[in-house]
Amino acid sequence: MRTLVACLLFSLAIPARADEIVLKGGRSLVGEIAERTATSVTVEIGPGRVTFPLAAIDHVVTGPSALGTYRERARRLAAGDAAGWLALGRWAHERGLATQANEAFERAVAIDPANAPAQEALGRVRVGDRWMTRDEGYRAQGLVQFQGEWLTPQERDARLAQQQAEATIERQRVESEARVREAEARARQAEAEARRAEAEAAATDQPTATLVPVWIGGGLPRRHEHDRSERTGLRHDQRPTPTPRPSPVRHAGAPLPRVQPTPMPPAGLR
Repeated sequence: MRTLVACLLFSLAIPARADEIVLKGGRSLVGEIAERTATSVTVEIGPGRVTFPLAAIDHVVTGPSALGTYRERARRLAAGDAAGWLALGRWAHERGLATQANEAFERAVAIDPANAPAQEALGRVRVGDRWMTRDEGYRAQGLVQFQGEWLTPQERDARLAQQQAEATIERQRVESEARVREAEARARQAEAEARRAEAEAAATDQPTATLVPVWIGGGLPRRHEHDRSERTGLRHDQRPTPTPRPSPVRHAGAPLPRVQPTPMPPAGLR
């Protein structure tokens, strides 16, 4: 730990040098140590600064620094040297120093607003005799921003109409599918109710009553007549036809005839 602290203190005293901070996990970062405390180390890189806990650092390797070189070259440039700042900005951009590159390009256009390479390097466009940002240039050309794109008003309206038509088609599709599902659900419900009704009818159905032969007049049931024909030796079609009895004629005012009860057949003929 003492050796590491000594190396860190020594690296702070060397200008225009790069410090490669090697972490214990194997990762490394190249920059310049800008600040050190008892518990952490702050490293300055191109876009900004990064702070590491001292316990996470394995060792430090010192070497040439692109950031230090940029600062040294910037100190040597004349205040009105637009071409020098443009060249320094390109050099910084090639080495990944985006912040320093933009700083150099801004210095160049501040000296010479008509410096087209520096203006373009800053992402600006020329509209007429003015340099402006890309968004300002698009607006100056009559374009409008729509869903991350710059379109003409006509293109935007056409895009909106297409999206609305697609949304209507999708809504109709969803509603149609919902109606189909609802119809299928009603059909399943009706089928279930029909099965339940059939089950209830089967559960409450009574057995069919047994028919009992009824003696009418003095005749015999067919089965007994068949038995009697077997006893007499005559077929059914050979038995004598009984003579029908004449219906009594009742005159007006005559009393009703008395109906005699029909005697039941012997027990052996049932």
